[in-house]
Amino acid sequence: MLAYENPALVDAVIELLVQATILYLQAQLDAGASCVMLFESWAGILPSRLFKKLVIEPNRQIVAALRAKNPAVKIIGFPRLSGLLVGEYVRGTGVDAVGLDSVTDPAAAIAACPPGSVFQGNLDPLLLRVGGAALDQGINDTLDGFRGQRHIFNLGHGITPDVKPETVARLMNVIQASSAVL
Repeated sequence: MLAYENPALVDAVIELLVQATILYLQAQLDAGASCVMLFESWAGILPSRLFKKLVIEPNRQIVAALRAKNPAVKIIGFPRLSGLLVGEYVRGTGVDAVGLDSVTDPAAAIAACPPGSVFQGNLDPLLLRVGGAALDQGINDTLDGFRGQRHIFNLGHGITPDVKPETVARLMNVIQASSAVL
């Protein structure tokens, strides 16, 4: 509501966030990181007009500033729950890869994004709590969904503290076994 009632204030806050994010990510790069990630965890709650103004444009500015000082840096953007706007996000920001939440259908994301896009995600993190055959099926579904694409296997959001290490080991084993076939 504030974005409609007081756009000047929102613009000022966004500008502060852009500058702070640039400083923060640049510090990571200065410390030796070769890849950084932009998290837009609330991107999916915005209507498309505000998505462009409050997500795409600030992320574009961050990417441009980082690339000006670090031309080889790889940047992953994660516009959580952005749905069909994910393609517009990739084209508008210049990120090298896009993280996808577990709600996003791989086929829809592939269709929305430019050819050759790199995808990251989108295994449902709850499957790590369940484990077993459900986890194996989720892993295989994710791999199948991105078959033939440039894909970084990852969760569709964060891992929860109650996940057992042996379940993560199972995840890694299934992925490694599958990667020999891919």
